[in-house]
Amino acid sequence: MTARSCSTRRPGRLVEARVRLLGVLGVAALAGALAGGTADAAPATRPPAARPEPLAVPLASSFSTTGGTWVDVPMGRLGQLVDTFWQTFVLRPGASRWSLVTPPGVADNGGLVSTAGPGGEVLAGFEASQLLGYSPLAETSDAGRAWSAGLVPSRLAATPDALALSGDGALLALLGGHDASVVSSAGSTTTWHTLVRTRTLARSQAGRTCGLQRLVAVAFAPDGMPLAGATCDRTGVVGIVARRGAVWTLEPVHLPAPGSSADELLRLSSSGGHTAALVEIDRPGHAALVGAWPDGATRWSASKALALGPGARLVASGTTESGAIVALTSTSAGLHLELTGSTRAGAAWRALPAPPSGTAAVAVTGTAGRVRVDAFGVDGSRLTDEVLDLRSARWVRSQTIEVPITYGSSG
Repeated sequence: MTARSCSTRRPGRLVEARVRLLGVLGVAALAGALAGGTADAAPATRPPAARPEPLAVPLASSFSTTGGTWVDVPMGRLGQLVDTFWQTFVLRPGASRWSLVTPPGVADNGGLVSTAGPGGEVLAGFEASQLLGYSPLAETSDAGRAWSAGLVPSRLAATPDALALSGDGALLALLGGHDASVVSSAGSTTTWHTLVRTRTLARSQAGRTCGLQRLVAVAFAPDGMPLAGATCDRTGVVGIVARRGAVWTLEPVHLPAPGSSADELLRLSSSGGHTAALVEIDRPGHAALVGAWPDGATRWSASKALALGPGARLVASGTTESGAIVALTSTSAGLHLELTGSTRAGAAWRALPAPPSGTAAVAVTGTAGRVRVDAFGVDGSRLTDEVLDLRSARWVRSQTIEVPITYGSSG
């Protein structure tokens, strides 16, 4: 059971920011901290090389809506399934402290995934664990103060983008399994119908062009069009497909330079009404991250490439209210925190001061006049929140939350 499963208290979610985020972060207070931008230039030639394993995409993530900033993190005895308890926290508008708002009453050892609609409503899904063959859902329209229950009839895919909400209340869910499927609903969290299966999509023209291998995400385009994210085996092709009418079409993504092998779609998110993708491309000797966003009705523009160090792994990720992307990575040199400053073609990544050791998730909340960057550390049942002081470029302890966890309750 979750830490709140046995009580009547309820728990929550993540991130605000606007297109002028870089302008705020680029003020004199952070001039030194942001000087180390890591966008790299594309090489003129690309010798053949074996593609390393793509980055694993952890469920730890954050996002921002008009109703607050949300973050999902694992707590408890990490590495022990029955004693890992996923928690949701929200920073409500105007608040300075985070609130624990994990939906109550359901075991969440398998993980939590969530998304938000343009109006601020949030939908959370419980990844199935142990023998559970379906995934419970919970929805809130008041920033986690109250939740209503729902479910999908099979297990959600283990991806942070397994759920999506549109502006008119439509829902998408990605179900896992050998022939993973996208299911949709007109607004009910209990009544679903199959929109497409992996095998069917792979046989479509879009799937054949992409060399579609498996589905990894669902989202909505800004115009409400259903989107599915997939891994592909074609070089220079990103697996974003849109359902236009009854036909699935491949969305052209204009990368700064194609990889030397198939480019890997890591995330496809539409939380808060802003759609964003995170793509891994393979460069000679290293991998790189690229952000991408819809640019008009049928094409996508991309950021510059962010070079990753040897042995890099993705620790957590998130989006701001404007759709900018936040990435927390780890290498042998430590943790690295980067974000895109806008959602325009050619947007640069900017490096923020390395967060404290042990950071498990990050969130960026912002308005035109103020930006807040939070780093969350986990030690058993204790969550610590460190906030970046923009003037000194130092991390300052802001809050400690003791989460009531009953170890062994899900054994």
